[in-house]
Amino acid sequence: EERSTHLINGRPNVAILGADHLPLDAMVAEGASAAEGVAVHRGPVLLHCSRGPKSLVALSYLAPLLPAGEEVYVVDGGVAAWEDNNLPIEIV
Repeated sequence: EERSTHLINGRPNVAILGADHLPLDAMVAEGASAAEGVAVHRGPVLLHCSRGPKSLVALSYLAPLLPAGEEVYVVDGGVAAWEDNNLPIEIV
């Protein structure tokens, strides 16, 4: 079984190369159905938002969908830290 890191970007207007785009507002509006694709992933999950706090809210929506024992991390500093470290993003 292959396990790879799964990036989830919660920013509505920023794309991170290789990340699934799952804005927090969609999770709030649509509930678990907005995050159905995450449940089939195997491996650590990294959640990004603008600076970090909204990822904690996203975690409350995603945690019940993930397999028991799956690792989920909130990226400290969010997308701002991603940019500060010169990692690729695209404004959409």
